[in-house]
Amino acid sequence: HRVEASSGQLGLTLMECLAKYKKHTPEDEVEMEYLENIVDSICMMVSTRVGKSAFIEAEGVELLLVLQQQQQQVARLLSLKILDYAMSPTYSDPAAKDAGEDEAAQSKALAASMAKRYIDNRGLKHLFSILMHQGKGGVRKLYKKYPETDDRAVSCLASLFRLTRRDSPEHWRLLAKFASTQTDDSSWKLYVDRIVELNIEYFERVQGVEAQADSDSDNESEADSDSEMDRYTRRLDAGLFSLQMTDIVVAFVAEDAKAREHIEQQLKRKGRTLAMVAEELAEYVAAREETDLQAAPRKRIIQRIKESHEGPLTVAHMLCHIE
Repeated sequence: HRVEASSGQLGLTLMECLAKYKKHTPEDEVEMEYLENIVDSICMMVSTRVGKSAFIEAEGVELLLVLQQQQQQVARLLSLKILDYAMSPTYSDPAAKDAGEDEAAQSKALAASMAKRYIDNRGLKHLFSILMHQGKGGVRKLYKKYPETDDRAVSCLASLFRLTRRDSPEHWRLLAKFASTQTDDSSWKLYVDRIVELNIEYFERVQGVEAQADSDSDNESEADSDSEMDRYTRRLDAGLFSLQMTDIVVAFVAEDAKAREHIEQQLKRKGRTLAMVAEELAEYVAAREETDLQAAPRKRIIQRIKESHEGPLTVAHMLCHIE
């Protein structure tokens, strides 16, 4: 109880510090560093179950929504980092085996609660505005200054899809952003195109690193060549995680027949297929189940996806619900 009480007080203090930047831009580099430290502190806090609970009690989601309405403020983009961490899974201390599963379940429930709050309070409007780089003048400069904003946006989208029940109004409101309607037959394509564009961009970056690694290994002795873990780390640095996050979004969006057809057309132009997306998702799920990145679990999951009668993407995004 003392830990939760102190976390609650810390949460309130950090929220008060962050709230100052609702309509205020840091005046110099020192103040900018101060703001970034506040954001990093909140991210560390919400990486724990107790911290997530304190964040909700301090109305953290509501503050993030207010920040995201202020297009000219740098805190708008930094707030995505907090949202990303808040909705990400919490990994328990391996030593606490008895409480591990229970704590993880509680953490996921808290993250799901935040996802619901965010969607119910019209957060999707702000998230998609950031995803599409909407805005003029100084806003455009902010996107260039913080290129990681795209990574955060797609990660938040993937979390929202995974944390909302597939039969819930929140899930369908999210899916509707990418689905064609009788009243509007164009905006959904812009959103789908943006996700596919990022998916291809991340894929090409990862593919470039893989090609370089293969070239290096051809010119090195077996003793000097990268280990599997080294290669995996290099792929992560190149954008593998963000690629997998866009894969998750693609997998859910492809449930809509018209969106799926459009996705397949856009991917085909760059030599990509939905089967490749499914395999990347399988690797993502397998990597969370293993610690040494051995091939056996990954191959097993990929085979399960390929052999499924429900369709590879259906099984793939169902597997992505596993925490």
